[in-house]
Amino acid sequence: MNDYDMSSNERRTDSSSSGYTPSPHTERYHEVQVTHEQGLHARPASEIAKASGRYKSEITLIHLGTTPNKRVNGKSIIEVLLLGAPIGTGIGIHAIGPDAEEAVGTLATLF
Repeated sequence: MNDYDMSSNERRTDSSSSGYTPSPHTERYHEVQVTHEQGLHARPASEIAKASGRYKSEITLIHLGTTPNKRVNGKSIIEVLLLGAPIGTGIGIHAIGPDAEEAVGTLATLF
């Protein structure tokens, strides 16, 4: 669906003159659709939460079919289940951290 590299929005400055130190963290966003026939039930939710927990990045899953879009912590199986996402639901995967790119790539394969 959509894939965004948000790291280009990071402020770049010479840290010696301004005291600003660029963040080593990157930000990534990718949209997927739930493909599991029974939606995002216990087994896939568990796999997603377990995979998310292997990364240092902050991981947020966004249910794209709600207004406002429901956001949950991707590392919490309970919160992932609370998305209530049936087959075909659009999900945004947002990660911020040192391993954001890898995290989003891995998680995108689990839906």
